[in-house]
Amino acid sequence: MITLKESLRTASLTLLLSIAASAAQAGPDETSVYFMDFSGKMRTMEVMKKMDSDGDKMVSKAEFMKTMEMSFGKMDKNGDGMLDAKEWMGEKHYGGGNG
Repeated sequence: MITLKESLRTASLTLLLSIAASAAQAGPDETSVYFMDFSGKMRTMEVMKKMDSDGDKMVSKAEFMKTMEMSFGKMDKNGDGMLDAKEWMGEKHYGGGNG
């Protein structure tokens, strides 16, 4: 079973990749990158219910972004506002040295 932490990591990665793709976008036909893996682990009813803070059975952009902010905050272990490889991958999965 996929945990909320794993789902939020996947969501964070997807959101950050979408933002990066948006910044580097060269033409309108590259919009398919915005739909990277949102069909997988993140799009479950369990995750939606946790994001739906007002209980209206919909996730607003504000609710989604709040979840992403919280996820980023949890990942940013040293609080510097940036994610290094160890923070991005999580200590359990990171095979590198000190950062």
